[in-house]
Amino acid sequence: MKKSIILMLFISVFLMGGVNVYSQQNYLIKGSVKTPKGQYLDAVSVIVENTKKGTVTDDNGNYSLKLPTGEYTLVFSYLGYSTKKEKVVLNKNVTLNTILVESDEQLDEITVTGFENNRSILETAGSISKIRSLEINRDNNIDIAQSLNNIPGVHVDATGGGSTRLSIRGSMYRYIHTTMGVKVYWNDLPVTSADGGTATDIFNPNIINSVEVIKGSSGNVYGSGTGGVILFKTELPEYGDNSISAGTLFGKYGLFRNKFGANISTENSRINISYTTQEYDGYRKHTETSLNTLAVTGLFNTGKKGKLSVFAVKNEKNVNRGGYLSEKAFKEDPFGVIKDRVLADYGIDTKNLLFGASYKYEMLKNLSATFGGTVSTRSFNHPNRDNGKNKKKPATDKNTYGAIIFSKDIGYTFRGKIEYKPQIFENVKTKFTVGLETLHNDIDKSTYETTNTIVDFNKIKKSDNTKSNNSFYFGQIELDFPNDFYFTIGGSYNVQDYDIKELYKVNGNDFSSKFDVKSVFSPRVSLTKKFNDNISVHASINKGFSPPRSAEINPSTGDINTKLLPEDGISYEIGARGKVAKNKLFYDVTLYRMNTDNIILGKKDANDKQVYFNGGNVRQQGIEATLNYNVVEDSEKIKLLRLWTTYTYQDYTIVKNEAKPQYDGKRMAGISPHSLNLGVDLQTNFGLYGNTVFNYRDERFAEDANKVVVDSHSLLSAKIGYKKLFFNHLEFDVFVGGKNLFDTIWVDYLDVNAYGSYFNLGEPRAFYGGLNVKYIF
Repeated sequence: MKKSIILMLFISVFLMGGVNVYSQQNYLIKGSVKTPKGQYLDAVSVIVENTKKGTVTDDNGNYSLKLPTGEYTLVFSYLGYSTKKEKVVLNKNVTLNTILVESDEQLDEITVTGFENNRSILETAGSISKIRSLEINRDNNIDIAQSLNNIPGVHVDATGGGSTRLSIRGSMYRYIHTTMGVKVYWNDLPVTSADGGTATDIFNPNIINSVEVIKGSSGNVYGSGTGGVILFKTELPEYGDNSISAGTLFGKYGLFRNKFGANISTENSRINISYTTQEYDGYRKHTETSLNTLAVTGLFNTGKKGKLSVFAVKNEKNVNRGGYLSEKAFKEDPFGVIKDRVLADYGIDTKNLLFGASYKYEMLKNLSATFGGTVSTRSFNHPNRDNGKNKKKPATDKNTYGAIIFSKDIGYTFRGKIEYKPQIFENVKTKFTVGLETLHNDIDKSTYETTNTIVDFNKIKKSDNTKSNNSFYFGQIELDFPNDFYFTIGGSYNVQDYDIKELYKVNGNDFSSKFDVKSVFSPRVSLTKKFNDNISVHASINKGFSPPRSAEINPSTGDINTKLLPEDGISYEIGARGKVAKNKLFYDVTLYRMNTDNIILGKKDANDKQVYFNGGNVRQQGIEATLNYNVVEDSEKIKLLRLWTTYTYQDYTIVKNEAKPQYDGKRMAGISPHSLNLGVDLQTNFGLYGNTVFNYRDERFAEDANKVVVDSHSLLSAKIGYKKLFFNHLEFDVFVGGKNLFDTIWVDYLDVNAYGSYFNLGEPRAFYGGLNVKYIF
């Protein structure tokens, strides 16, 4: 009996031990890590929480771990992305794929895509800034100006929901009514025209998810533009976000906006659809605007190695213009308008249609190709609103100079690049990028006679067709040396031509011409040294250029100038970035200098015709600085409390002006020496959020003679809201805010060097409120 009991105990212990052995069997966890856009991330840290066990993802974003049976929490972390935790129960082999999204809280650790790379900001040379939804939504989003004006070195003029003009490092100083000297991309494809101009009507902040700004000529791998490059990205849903949404906004001066949207997300596709309507009466008489925008963006995984990105934007905008005021008129009544402009129903109607698609294919582990293009149409009706049906309609002024009545632009673009990452040297990472971009625009434009404020459509003053082509080849070599040295050398070779046909012979003369603009090679060399994970310094030398625009080659007077050269210059930059105070304070400071030659100037010839020629030189130098201090981050109640500031110093001097030598040594018109922005951002874990922004802009001159001064101004805005998810499906976001709380009289859109009428009043004090509702399936 005793032997039987002992035997049974022995068997029981053996079985229990066997069960224990079985329970400690190792199982495999494997998977991949990628971004919401489907890009696989390498070197992502995968750690088992509260242990020292872990691994990193390989070049294809894959990882694997072997662990005993049990419950675990895996922590996924990557520079510039929000840390994510995933719980897993191991009693068999498990596949766990995860998505990491870029962090809105850790702006000091953002990953930038400019310069054709995908690096941490600390590894990047050049002055570059990136803003995302947190910064874009600080305002009521009537236009993109508020968001971009908080970036050092960037200034946007806006006429209260009407025209918008982007300027980087003073690039707008001689371009009164358009954005020139700045190359603009929409979802990585070019939307700037072949002659360097960009229609700003499509920049609806309600469909923009992020903006990346490369300042100065360091962006020359994107072709022309001494001002810089702006990369707009439209919104895409996060992985698993299937939802519909609606929102409304209302405010002073007849502001009213409705927005409807839908997100569709699967494992292999993500689609966003957005429709926005906006009305605004304006704060001056005859300054009403209306805007309708339909946007569709999609990203599709075509197998493991391919990704297709598509987008379409349809935009209609109607703007009334009250006209720019002289210094005297502005002081007497800043809310006033030019009476003839009201009588003439002076305004601008535009229609834009833009399609784009690009495809990226990973041919090999270290070799990929990306190619795509856009097709666009744009009609511009200015000033009459009936497309010429009314044969006698009031015009804009009493002279007979004429006005552009109608233009139609059809554009095509293509951009392709190949990236190759060979392991040539044992301790040096190497990346080669080569590519081609080509732009083509076909524009019909007509000008008619005006007499005593009456347009006579039977008397054509000028009518022509302009075909412009711009192509450039770009290449870049990136070398990551030991001890965290990052060296880049690259550039672009640019060619441009015009084919102008006079459809109406001015005074019987045919000025039709076909010619090539001088080709330009723009090199770039940069070096970054990262001392540790918190500190880096960088330096670069770049050559930039801006081609003559078609309006300068082919002015309204009829003569065509085939001898104009591109403006160009060499720029030098040095800077430092880093984190101090226990990584709570992030700083980014850049110093630069550039001398721009061959400045295109205008003057009247002996026959009183406006002509353009290369006859100027300007010196541009300055400082751009950013400070972000995270007072509280990820506490029990507060998700983020941040203090931030940006500062810009600009010393821009006219060295030579052959048309008017008396301007030599003068300050450049439209440039403020000092600009300062201060702000506070708050996000709580229980839904309350808010921000306050203070803007200061120093005085500037309205013209190069430096006689008409635009006073400095200070603006204060604030916004507070509550955003909460109920029942895991229904999200409410309600908010109120105010702009220009000081009720400052200030000048926004400045018509530089505009023969006496320079001033457009900025928006007075105005309050707004709104509600957004989202249902998540």
